Amino acid sequence: MSILFRVEALELHTNKERHDRRTFRKGLNLLIGDPGAGKSTLIELIRFALGMKAQQTPVVERSVERVTVEIVAGDHRLSLARSVRTPGVVEVVDLDSQEILGEYPVAPEEDEIGIGTALLRWLGIPTNIEVTVNGRRRVVTFQHVWEYMHVPQFEIDHSIARHDVAALTPRRKRIFELLFGLVDERLTTLESKVDETKGKRRDAGAHLQGVRALVERTALPERLALENELSGAERHRHRLLRTDERLRSSLGAHDDRIIALRGLLTTTRNTIARTDEALERLERTQQQRRARSGELVAALARLDRVRTANEVLAPIEFSQCPRCLQALDEHRAEPGACRLCLQAIPENEPHRSRRAPRKRLSDLDRLPLAVPGEATAQETQLSNQNEEIHLLLGQGEQERETLQSYRSELLGELRDLEMELDLLTSRLGFPGSEELARVAEQLAGATAEVERITLLLSTAEHAASFTTAYEEADEAWTDAKEELLRHREHLESTSQTLFSSLTEIYSALLLEIFTAPNVQEAFIYSRNFLPYIDGKRFDTVSISGGNRVPFIVGYWLALQTVALSSPQYPFPGFLILDSPQKSLGPLQELSRKMYRQIEAMAAEREETFQIFVLDTNLPSGFTPFREPMQLTYRNPGIRSIRHPGPGAVYTVEGEPVAEPGTE
Repeated sequence: MSILFRVEALELHTNKERHDRRTFRKGLNLLIGDPGAGKSTLIELIRFALGMKAQQTPVVERSVERVTVEIVAGDHRLSLARSVRTPGVVEVVDLDSQEILGEYPVAPEEDEIGIGTALLRWLGIPTNIEVTVNGRRRVVTFQHVWEYMHVPQFEIDHSIARHDVAALTPRRKRIFELLFGLVDERLTTLESKVDETKGKRRDAGAHLQGVRALVERTALPERLALENELSGAERHRHRLLRTDERLRSSLGAHDDRIIALRGLLTTTRNTIARTDEALERLERTQQQRRARSGELVAALARLDRVRTANEVLAPIEFSQCPRCLQALDEHRAEPGACRLCLQAIPENEPHRSRRAPRKRLSDLDRLPLAVPGEATAQETQLSNQNEEIHLLLGQGEQERETLQSYRSELLGELRDLEMELDLLTSRLGFPGSEELARVAEQLAGATAEVERITLLLSTAEHAASFTTAYEEADEAWTDAKEELLRHREHLESTSQTLFSSLTEIYSALLLEIFTAPNVQEAFIYSRNFLPYIDGKRFDTVSISGGNRVPFIVGYWLALQTVALSSPQYPFPGFLILDSPQKSLGPLQELSRKMYRQIEAMAAEREETFQIFVLDTNLPSGFTPFREPMQLTYRNPGIRSIRHPGPGAVYTVEGEPVAEPGTE
């Protein structure tokens, strides 16, 4: 058997003293009545009380204050109540123990349990099953499961769970898999892993494409060629170093005075470098101080504007929104709250009566935001901080001047040392001094060449890393897809019996029970979970009048029949069919056969299956075992409110209701 789900009663709290309560039977519930009498409105109110989005007619928005639905969900008998005025939460009570289970939000935050999650838990349906829709991972909710429990009027003759919306196909298939046990937590985990690795592969590919375009524009040599070129440049530089050392040794360039001067020269250059670093750090600190000073000035300006705004706005009693100029409803705010921003008014602030005539308050009755002419504690604090920042800025400028002066002195010393070193070395007039100068020049060029090739090689290695990253991402994506495919094959191996049973029952319904015209073969395809008629998808079959109602009704009855016959499927035994005669008409034999099959199925599975059928009238020649719920303009869906008649209403679907006797 499938999961037990049953709607036992619907109670409406209206502006009348007497509540409007309707009870429903196990098995078949026929809601028959005129267009606009409130059949679909009752179903939408049930949806609303269950925490889902629902279409509401003006009479509901105007007159219904609270909706309560009593249900059986698995092993639980529950009462769910939701206010029409503040519909953000659903209050749940356990009817067996009369225990209040709490208020469940309709749109929960990340750390909250919403009413949809709670309903799935009470039904025993997994709550952590995800599906990718429009490139984003989404959790399957109770509202999605409801699409397999409620066939609305706009779908009854043309679509199955909105299969014609391509973006929703993954979700439709995932719900089918969930309700027939073809999906588990491992599958959704693997799907999420595939999506994640696919995204990384896409990003790595985009980066690689950009790097390849840059390499092509700059004509960067291959990495191997650069390595060979670097090896040759380093050998050439090493030879020049040995030649330079030999010449300097022969020319007496290792004199003690020269060595000492070169040591001092190196020390001075290092000191200049450290001084430059200190100047850079000081400049960054000064920039941070100037930015902080600007923030403090802006904060002081805001406080000044607040004081001015308070002085200007405090005496005003707004009757219109100053932004959009709409009138402010006297009753939009709770007592003790501001009519404009809806926040609670502090106890020490005088309350203005909403009914009393407006009058200007005296200075003694008004508590200003700030005392005129006096600085607030916050302003004083901000001003003090700003003064401290200015002092630090001044100190920083003095420190910069000192460092710059010290740097100038070091540069002077550096020039003196270089001149003295040149004088000492220029006196070396031995043969070979000119060659030493030439070798030194060549050595400098060779060193620069090594640095240039090293930089190009580093760039080539970095570019190659993008290729490696893409290859690793592609491999990870391929591995994830293969793992997902293996798990899908494992799950699908257990579904062969399911689709055989679905096809057998669906074919029998169409060919033997409904005897749908011009149908030779019917089956449910295991790839997209949709019915096929004579080898074509049901919505592409060309039949007389374009009537697909028996294909769609037969599909939902086949799903319920298979689910009800097996204990392994978490499929709720509940179905709503809204206007199955919409395109058939009550006089057709096909209408009578459909109704007889629905009634027989409900009678056979009464304890585990509840079905609602909404229609304008019963098929000709069909007399149900139980009296249907008749809805008329004198006995509408919401009985405690007088129906205005067909000329003044629209159906839930937004269609005008024709006057009796008119086409």
